[in-house]
Amino acid sequence: MDGDYDLKITSSLPKKFSVVVGFPGVGLAGYIASDTIISQCKMEEIGYVDVETTPPVSIVIEATPKHPVRIFKCDDLVLIKSEVPIMPDIAARLGDTIVHWAREHNAERIILLDAISAPGRSESENETKVWGITTTEKFGDAFKGLDVNPMEKGMIIGLASEVLVDAKDENVDCIGLFAESNVEIPDPRAAASLVHKLGDLTNKKFDTRDLIEKATEIETAFKEQMAAIMEALKQGGPSGEEKEGGEPSMFG
Repeated sequence: MDGDYDLKITSSLPKKFSVVVGFPGVGLAGYIASDTIISQCKMEEIGYVDVETTPPVSIVIEATPKHPVRIFKCDDLVLIKSEVPIMPDIAARLGDTIVHWAREHNAERIILLDAISAPGRSESENETKVWGITTTEKFGDAFKGLDVNPMEKGMIIGLASEVLVDAKDENVDCIGLFAESNVEIPDPRAAASLVHKLGDLTNKKFDTRDLIEKATEIETAFKEQMAAIMEALKQGGPSGEEKEGGEPSMFG
């Protein structure tokens, strides 16, 4: 089926607004950042995108079924968030839908919140490095005064790629923010970096302390889990041979 997905709005839009896009990706950074923004801005749910997922998916919140891709607003921000990863077979069409809708409704710009893989990055800093891409503005103008690094060369995949390329083709102002993220586990530190930069771009204040605390908890739990796995492998071996005492390894 060709054409855009049906994007339905059930409430009035702000007169001037930016579209923020945050979907699950590397380290779930964009998704976690979106959740934080919705919560702290007390955003109102105003619609959804009727995407065709395979298999069909709906989410349940407070005993009510919801579309997986929903739309929220607060002040001069309209946020599009997905509860599920966007599969390649629908990414192109969904990217087209978002860009066309933003252009038709005279959105000032699109701001993508996403992440890139940074294996082995340091956990000593509360936030991570953020890289930026722009479609219509010079990088220095778009990120003036912000600690955002230009992505001179690289590759972006998935929905973010579709939105950026479509925005470029349609001459729609789009900014991509990509935080360096852990790939093995959810990364609230990367999400905190995205929230911080979005606040700088939009002159809003967000509190990221809870995200940093969650990051520490997740990182600690992950290290403990990996240590337990390594210890079990040492004692029982990966092939399920018996440990002393006659109990087989659980990792066989």
